[in-house]
Amino acid sequence: MKSLILFLVLVCCLLPVNEVSAKLPEQSQYYSIQFTATPMAHKEKALAIYDQLKAKRYFVYFFKTEVKGTNWLRLKAGIFPTITQAREFGTRFKEQEGFDFFITNADVRVHALDAGHQIVTTPNALWMNDEAGYRELLLFSPEAIESIDVLDRIETTLSPDKTHLACRLDSRHYTIQLKEPQAVAEQKEGQIEPDAAGAEAYYKQGFTYYKKEQLNQAKTYFDKALRLDPQLVSAYYYRGIIHYRQGQYDQAIADCTSALKINPLHTEAYNIRALVWLEKGEIDHAIKDCDRVLKIDPQNIAAYSTLGVAWLQKGEQEWACSDLRKACDLGRCETLETVKAQGYCQ
Repeated sequence: MKSLILFLVLVCCLLPVNEVSAKLPEQSQYYSIQFTATPMAHKEKALAIYDQLKAKRYFVYFFKTEVKGTNWLRLKAGIFPTITQAREFGTRFKEQEGFDFFITNADVRVHALDAGHQIVTTPNALWMNDEAGYRELLLFSPEAIESIDVLDRIETTLSPDKTHLACRLDSRHYTIQLKEPQAVAEQKEGQIEPDAAGAEAYYKQGFTYYKKEQLNQAKTYFDKALRLDPQLVSAYYYRGIIHYRQGQYDQAIADCTSALKINPLHTEAYNIRALVWLEKGEIDHAIKDCDRVLKIDPQNIAAYSTLGVAWLQKGEQEWACSDLRKACDLGRCETLETVKAQGYCQ
């Protein structure tokens, strides 16, 4: 039974985590707060909140998610490089706007123009970040609200003179004139450190191999990236997954732990490490990692699925079934259905 359950966890928990992270490997570098989720049937309410907060100069964004056949519109705010900054912002945000919140990874892509200016792509809009703060450049059609997967389909290209930004979303094309030339000044020669550039290049090459399932080649490039930049969280995370898939459990735990020392809110690293603990028979450690995930993200499906399997292995059937039903309520029922077929959770 143990091998079957672990196989199901691998299918139901590991692959979706990889899928999301593969599209957005950089998202763990930034943090947002999630402050509301509204059923799509009442999306007008959420869009009104979005417009009100945007008018107050907040950086906000939204995207569609599906939970057990029901579509929801999630709203997030802020983009911060550290957990502390996100928490401080969330506290002020709650005091000023009245919304409860929790800290989450930011679902964005950040494109540096130069030392002080960025283009930020969200699932629903393009933003400019400059000395004046964040300002929306382009709002994609609210009538066709997309899921987070839309980020993988958005392409942006800056003109050589940095005066225009071209954007393509599927068959839709946009050209944006950047109103403030100083916001797109030429990057000074030597501004990027050669070692940092090399680390990022090695990481991207490794990630390309990873997506092609060429795991040994991917690991070689992640090794090179980490020699140049020991703070590269994503390289630790994906190398940890490779170690896990190749049965190198101690190395997998070491890499996930390294990622978490740098980014204590990296829920995917906790989820992978929990799976490794299960493989090693360290069930209590797996439960602790799942609990840590749920403190950060109370709706994390993978954590509930893994937690249910862990409790089942400890003989705590009531707790196991409760967590597996929670995972099913959030949209993933495969593990629950399998244990039901084996006579549990009836």
